[in-house]
Amino acid sequence: MDQKEYSFKDLLFTPFVIGETDCWWLAQEVFKRFGITLPEYAISREELNCDLGKMPDMIERKKADWTELKNPVSPCLIVMMIGLPFYHHLGVYIGDNRFIHTSKLRGMVTIESLSDLIYGKRKFYTFNSN
Repeated sequence: MDQKEYSFKDLLFTPFVIGETDCWWLAQEVFKRFGITLPEYAISREELNCDLGKMPDMIERKKADWTELKNPVSPCLIVMMIGLPFYHHLGVYIGDNRFIHTSKLRGMVTIESLSDLIYGKRKFYTFNSN
């Protein structure tokens, strides 16, 4: 990892459940381990659901909270485009070209490499904590 070695083993294999153990839940859990509390936004879980492509809209509305980065640091929110035209998935960069996310395909939380071609277009954001 980029700085300290953080363990996410207890999160791995957590079943993916929309609205409960979804991508935003996971982002909050991972950032918490770095001492950063991500807010719950005034937006419903259904609206924010990864499938609906709402993540960029939420970030755009909350610009003061997020800064786009060209090179990822750990932790860093990754908003990914998997198919056009929407960004509809997110994970958290944890260093060494790896990220943790809730994989709908695998049905659980997993750690994967950003080198995998499926994760093509992506943007990295750091949270501007106070």
